[in-house]
Amino acid sequence: MLSLNVPNTVTELCRVVTPNFQERLQDDFQDQAERRQRMYQNHKLGLNDVVVLENGVTIELSNIMVIERAICTLKNFKVNLEMFNISLEAYMKQLSIEAEYKQSCLNTLVPMSRSGQISFDLEDITIDGNIGIYNVEDSFVAKNYDINMKLGRVHTKITCKDESDAGYFESIDTDIDKTLLKYISGQLLNLFLIEDIIFYQLSAPIVEVSASELLNDEPAEVISLSSERISKANEKLDSLLNLVNQALVASNHIVLETPALPVCLNKGNKKIICNTGIGRLENLSFSRVGDISFYENQNIQYIYGYIRLVDFRFKYPSFTINESGNSGCVEVGAFRNKMSIRLSVRKENDAFKIEVDKVQAIKILDVDFKTNNLDTIGSCFEQLEEFVLGTIHGTVFPLLEQMLQKELTYAIANN
Repeated sequence: MLSLNVPNTVTELCRVVTPNFQERLQDDFQDQAERRQRMYQNHKLGLNDVVVLENGVTIELSNIMVIERAICTLKNFKVNLEMFNISLEAYMKQLSIEAEYKQSCLNTLVPMSRSGQISFDLEDITIDGNIGIYNVEDSFVAKNYDINMKLGRVHTKITCKDESDAGYFESIDTDIDKTLLKYISGQLLNLFLIEDIIFYQLSAPIVEVSASELLNDEPAEVISLSSERISKANEKLDSLLNLVNQALVASNHIVLETPALPVCLNKGNKKIICNTGIGRLENLSFSRVGDISFYENQNIQYIYGYIRLVDFRFKYPSFTINESGNSGCVEVGAFRNKMSIRLSVRKENDAFKIEVDKVQAIKILDVDFKTNNLDTIGSCFEQLEEFVLGTIHGTVFPLLEQMLQKELTYAIANN
């Protein structure tokens, strides 16, 4: 689908200049890793709270912190200038995640009923994938990231006060990591490994490269070829998203509903028990964010990049305070949001077969949180905001991913 007749001059030029370009980026990437380790030893990054419903139990994790214990070391690094793509394999020896959970949220998974701390020590983390590079004026930038993560050994520890408050209960290496770590893994990959580490170690080295110098003062032909492929990829994804948007409107599926959850808010020594009611992510419509990247592997072409909800608006229209029976609305708007997507294209007989390989919601930014008719919440407003945002990251995002994957697959099959 993205195949073009590549002039021999372009192929030869890329063949000649790529080795030095690749070696320079690879060395600078590793230098940045060592510099980062010297400057930010045991660097910490906070992740978003998550609230999920697992087997009928509400699980709430807050104050989630990733602690960098070792540098990100390259195992393999390859630049493809014809595709304007970097493929890499990297390795981290160790990192840690620490978080707090609220009272009773784990009591059916481990034998405890108090609030406490949970920690994950992760060892032998492998990272591999692709990064799209673009020409901006006379330089390059890395924009799209299609990265995978695989964890090696995982050690868990959960600590809380015992029922008498006299000592601590400790549970080590239970199966709880299988239940809880999966809800953090998306943020661990996108916000920590990609945006905080790989972007840091690659963005400065690549922007310092002059396109005209690299391409022997004749960059136009190479850049034109890349732009033509990008344009084709953009058009294909735009077409599919338009079909999805039309199908959602036609089937009246522009609202995604999420399950009701119990909420416990602390107001001094008093607990306020609430119920969210059914949640609604409304006005579902998707659009592309920036240009799309691509690469080819074993005669399969991969298209990857970012999309967004045109208008991110989530609400609980019937949020209820149990004791008073007072009911009102909780609403979250986000002026910016981001999802990653990857499609694969292969030729079968005389037709192209497209599959949806990945859809992942990443984050919402510039959030506007408000309540209506819930004045009795008072000083618990901030707690409620944290809970609802945690619900978006832990419950709404996975449902949104499933829905979009299904709708894209349907659009492809009927295109």
